[in-house]
Amino acid sequence: LVGQTVGNWHLLRQLGAGAFGAVYEAQHQAISERRAAVKVLHPHLSTDAVVQRRFINEANAASKIEHQNIIPIYDGGVTDSGVCYVVMEPISGHSLESLLEKGRLTPARAVQLAAQIASALGAAHAAGIVHRDLKRHRPPVAKIESARSSGKTAWPQARAAARCRFSCCWASS
Repeated sequence: LVGQTVGNWHLLRQLGAGAFGAVYEAQHQAISERRAAVKVLHPHLSTDAVVQRRFINEANAASKIEHQNIIPIYDGGVTDSGVCYVVMEPISGHSLESLLEKGRLTPARAVQLAAQIASALGAAHAAGIVHRDLKRHRPPVAKIESARSSGKTAWPQARAAARCRFSCCWASS
């Protein structure tokens, strides 16, 4: 799909893939400075109306949660050609799993990350949403500018530190 357009988003390069789809770095066609991550269902799944509806429902549910540790959903839908996609804020960084492969976390860092994961899951649960596929490679760990931080975290040192941010894979409970 690299080089193709999905909705208003030109897919620049593939960032990763999983069982249900692939994620691409994308650029908005009209607002050239706007970048995003676009998750696209694999073609064989996009033709299944139940899977397609579930994918869009999950994006709708996730888009209702505003939390500093949950990746915002910008857009989504199904193209005329049947491509099912969700557009979200791009983040750079690495997975929690790759961070753990580098060695043991200090107790303070482990608590900091666990608190952020728990806070994000708590916000999702409060909205009636349950994460169905939480794994070590799921939560991306990324450096987020302090301007993005609400400042209401229970861990003041976390404001300028790396934050755990979650993306899709949500389902209504």
